[in-house]
Order: sequence, then structure tokens, then C-alpha cells
Amino acid sequence: MAHNAWGSWYYAIAGAAFLVVAWLLYRRCTEALWLYAVFVLASLVRAVWEAVFDWWSPSARGGILVLLVIWLLMPFVSRKLSDADGRAPLIFAVLASLGVAGYSMTTDPYDIAGTLSAGEWHFYGRSLYGQRYSPLDRITVDNVDKLELAWTYQTGEEKWRFDPRIGPENQRQHQTCRGVSYHKDASIAAGEACAERVYLSTSDAHLIASMRPPARSLPHSAMPVS
Repeated sequence: MAHNAWGSWYYAIAGAAFLVVAWLLYRRCTEALWLYAVFVLASLVRAVWEAVFDWWSPSARGGILVLLVIWLLMPFVSRKLSDADGRAPLIFAVLASLGVAGYSMTTDPYDIAGTLSAGEWHFYGRSLYGQRYSPLDRITVDNVDKLELAWTYQTGEEKWRFDPRIGPENQRQHQTCRGVSYHKDASIAAGEACAERVYLSTSDAHLIASMRPPARSLPHSAMPVS
């Protein structure tokens, strides 16, 4: 609730700041640049406080604000102001924003350390980096032609199906499935409900967890996560 309350106050303050900056620009006062620089820096602090250094979230909160800084730094704007050159605070605000953006693009605040053995493929692209690369090396270009058929299978009766009930929507893109991710919870005994989970995302921004419980409860093994 703190984020929501802060957000509401922020937009009210932002609207007032834009009005004052516009009025000062109309009066050709250099204070407009100082005030907008303070506003951008405060917005930067708010973005990092709410979304830490997750690249997409801070960029959505401050991208347009930084573009307006660049516009205010243009000579056809700053030179028309009556007082001394006041671009230094705006330049500092741009550099600070670029610093936060650069750091956010090189770090992942939600990263969870873990290991992935050579024979496992838990994610759509095998790893969280989407590399789609398998380090297995028993089959190579030198011996692939010597492979022999070991077994075959045939699909039979469908045991279970989960319908997320998304429905057609022409406003959404990428309606195709992007694959699933697998997670094994080491804190739950093997064979127990929720010990192994398969996650899939839907095109309407929902996350579904499909559990791997005992066979008797399989029809009830999928639930929305978010």
C-alpha cells in the first residue's frame, strides 16, 4: 500500500512541477531548468526505490522525463532564458539517469543463484539466459550417422489437460506458446505435492503453476500464480 500511496502523491506533485516549469519557461526564467533538474532527480530516486535496478521498470518511469531534459538543453531553449546559464543541474540529472540505466542493464536484482547440470533443460532456452545450448558431447558430427533406433512411442488416451481460458483477443501479440519452465523444490520430499512444478505464462499476463503430485490428484494440479 505504501507504493500506491506514494505513487498517487507523486503524480500530483509531478503535475504541479510541470505547470510551474512551464510558467517559468514562459517567463524565460533559468529557475525552470533548476526546478526540472530537481524533479528528474527526485523521480529517479522514486524509480529506484520502487523498482530497484530492474531495467524495464525504471526506464518506463523516467524515459520521457530524460527526453524532455535533452529538449531543455537545446540552445534554442536555454539561450532564450534571461538569467545566467543554468544547464549544469540538467546535465547532472542526465548523467545520473544514464548511470542508473547503464547499471540496471548489467545487473539482475531478482537473480537467484543456482546450478544446472549438463543433462537438464529446465527453461525455454535451457538456461535463464536463453542460450539454447546443450553441453552434452556424446553425440557429435563424427558419430551422429551411427545412431540406431532404440525405442518409439505412440500417443494414447489424453489423461489431463489444462485450459487457462484466455480467449481470443486481437489486441494482444505473440499468442503462441513460449514454452515452459521447470522447478524442483529441494525443501519438499520427492513425490509429494508441489515438489516439482512446471510454470507457463499466458498471453494475458498470467503465470500458471502446474504441479506434479501423485497421479490420483492430477486433475487438480494446475493453479494460477499471478
